Amino acid sequence: MKKRKVLKKQGQSGIKAVLAFLLLLTIGFHANAQSSAGVKFGLSAPYISPESFLVMDQGVPYYLVNVEHTNYGIHAGIFLQVQMGHFFIQPELLFNTSSNEYGIDSLYSPDAGKAHFTDTYRNLDLPFMLGFKAGVFRIGAGPVGHMFVSGESGFNGYEGFYADYNSNKFSWGWQGGIGLDFWKLHFDFRYEKNNSPVGDYITFFGKPYDFATDNDRFIGSVGLSF
Repeated sequence: MKKRKVLKKQGQSGIKAVLAFLLLLTIGFHANAQSSAGVKFGLSAPYISPESFLVMDQGVPYYLVNVEHTNYGIHAGIFLQVQMGHFFIQPELLFNTSSNEYGIDSLYSPDAGKAHFTDTYRNLDLPFMLGFKAGVFRIGAGPVGHMFVSGESGFNGYEGFYADYNSNKFSWGWQGGIGLDFWKLHFDFRYEKNNSPVGDYITFFGKPYDFATDNDRFIGSVGLSF
């Protein structure tokens, strides 16, 4: 677990430096370009292939855990689009909420049957898109940071479980896609690739687990500029 925390701290330091650079880039770009700001909202559809995992303690199997269903997420927030010639940058600040439904078999107590529950997560997402714009059409890509805000875990109450949210306060990934701008209306269609596996906050009996799949998703948004 220590190794995973050290790697995450190193990744957090790196992404903070990148975000600071992108902020300075936005300020410099804004001084010589046209810009528009507004609000946006949308939906995200997860694209994952999770594996189940077996929880054991001292050689004794306790639980078999699997993802049963991944739900659509919703997001809303603000954006700034800055254009100079055919090039644009678009930083955003979005509040995102999503949830997964899990199943857990208690192997040490077969009569207990299979339990079903839902985990809910809330993040502040910080996408920073850079790309090319021609007429109403945009194409771009860029990093995205995820800052954990809160969550409720359905695993609570199971023996040996601990939700180690603090080890994953900040994670990052990449987005890429296309956009369309019609006067004050803005449409975005993106694919997001994240570096944090699904469920990587889960700890049973002091051992970290995850579902061996990145938390990737398709994202659709509509925005309105002021």
